[in-house]
Amino acid sequence: MRLSTDLLSQLRRLKLQPKSQYRGRLKGEHRSRNHGTGLEFADYRPYQTGDDLTHVDWNLYARSGRRFIKLFQAEANLTVSFLIDSSSSMGLGDPTKLDLAKQIVTALSYITLANFDQAQIYTCQQRLLTVLASTYSKTQFPKVAQALATISAEGQTDLESCLKQFAEQNEPGIVILISDFFDGATHAYQKGLISLVRQQFEVTAIQILCRAEQQPNFSGEVQLTDIETGQSKEITVSAQVLVSYQRRLQQFLAQTVQFCRGHAITYLLTSSESSLEQVILHDLRQTGLVQ
Repeated sequence: MRLSTDLLSQLRRLKLQPKSQYRGRLKGEHRSRNHGTGLEFADYRPYQTGDDLTHVDWNLYARSGRRFIKLFQAEANLTVSFLIDSSSSMGLGDPTKLDLAKQIVTALSYITLANFDQAQIYTCQQRLLTVLASTYSKTQFPKVAQALATISAEGQTDLESCLKQFAEQNEPGIVILISDFFDGATHAYQKGLISLVRQQFEVTAIQILCRAEQQPNFSGEVQLTDIETGQSKEITVSAQVLVSYQRRLQQFLAQTVQFCRGHAITYLLTSSESSLEQVILHDLRQTGLVQ
């Protein structure tokens, strides 16, 4: 998707703020456990007071009159990993939950790359799939849109398996998981999130629901079909049934909030109809992830 010029100008002033230190940071950017110079050139950033003058590109200074620090791949800053639930249930809503998930990843990827951090994108269905391998530099931002365009909502999801697989394959960093958390097994996703926390990943969980899930508007004899399994059930929807549904939904959401708080996981609940500006510029800023 394309980001508006106005939104891009606002995103350039933002950054993702990790709560912890991670290896791979360059002095002058985020906090780091180690420093040094890599081998493969990645990008430039403006010189900041205190930077090592040996890292200044003096040839560029001679041409432009401005001092820039050379960044190298080994110095590329912290890695921000986006994990998108792309199961069939994410295709519900108008716009769909997956539509908003893609928009959120587009905007947060731009912030990530603009701040000289690395971005990588995965999808979660019954197994974890790499959509975009680790990418750095704002010049690589078009790859994000190309990668996201390949994602569609289909099949079932096994968040527990996907998250455990991710934790085994990656070094600690920021993980942003976007899902409706309807993963078939009761709270099975929690085991996957625990595996991330134990491996010292800093996790943000963004839960997206559509209007039909939050406020179902039908009554009488209906046939409900599980969009992921294809299983159907005929029920009679009455006012009492809707009240019971709302009670169980609120219990499910409250348990998700309680779990995330108990494991230092940043949590945000939003609707598929929320605007991207609302989510990025207001909601995620309130969580402290975006500053």
